Amino acid sequence: MDLELRGKNVLVTGASKGIGLACARAFAAEGCNVHIAARSAAELEKNAAELSAQYKVKVTPHAHDLAVSENTVKLARECGPLDVLVNNAGAIPGGHLADIDEARWRKAWELKVFGYINLTREVYADMRARGSGVIVNVIGLAGERNRPEYIAGTAGNASLMAFTRALGAESVDYGVRVVGINPGAIATGENLFSTQDVRNLALFGGLRPDRDILQMDIPQSYGMVQFSRTLSMLREHGWSPQQVFPHAGNLMTLAAVAGFGLGGCEAYPGVFGIFAGFADDAQVSDGMITLSSRPGIGFEGQNALFKVMNEIF
Repeated sequence: MDLELRGKNVLVTGASKGIGLACARAFAAEGCNVHIAARSAAELEKNAAELSAQYKVKVTPHAHDLAVSENTVKLARECGPLDVLVNNAGAIPGGHLADIDEARWRKAWELKVFGYINLTREVYADMRARGSGVIVNVIGLAGERNRPEYIAGTAGNASLMAFTRALGAESVDYGVRVVGINPGAIATGENLFSTQDVRNLALFGGLRPDRDILQMDIPQSYGMVQFSRTLSMLREHGWSPQQVFPHAGNLMTLAAVAGFGLGGCEAYPGVFGIFAGFADDAQVSDGMITLSSRPGIGFEGQNALFKVMNEIF
């Protein structure tokens, strides 16, 4: 694909992994001069070397903590006049109002909210003076879908959306486009086996706790106790239980969804016949199923399965 971007000077923040790295790769493939920024110097240097070798373009790493306002000034100067800025750095922890104290809230917003605003301020002035440029703010769906269990992220994303719209309403008069993107959710998992596996995925897999979904099979994740430990670990790293949708197919997993306050689960009533795991009297309506008070994991209410098990055992 030729987007006529060859030779353009581009900066992508949060480019050590995930969406940021994918954006940097796309710009490199178009022949751009790419600057990538994030906190991790080692990851940036590895990514820069890989992209430069693959696409034969100049990729320059910039290791900066953009939560520090002075670093946004340094970064803008290091990159020189930019044709495209992609603001992508930052993650805001999940939790209700009572779960996030002022210090955690401010720390998250210093990077995701003020980091975007401060870097845009530095870059926009030059773009406006030159009469051209594009600023892309990668924000998140939580700004549109108000979620009390992700209140800091919801408020932060909403503020960035308003900031983008306000500046974009003016910028077009000076030849500069300022746009926002709210990426949809991606899901991964099902056969995740341990808390450490999930931790590695959440921290290093480029996933976004404000919109992506983790799916795991509770029995294959060492059972309910270990699954509860996994949820505790995810909360510590900013993930809401609402972003967890376990692989289901039985009453036990449905009970876990209700008990832990999860976002939902993947299940196929009737697809696996008598092994589907739902009781005969389970009522499914509009994608929702009503839990019964019957104890067990769901097989106990399946007469056809009970008959087969009696014949076997």
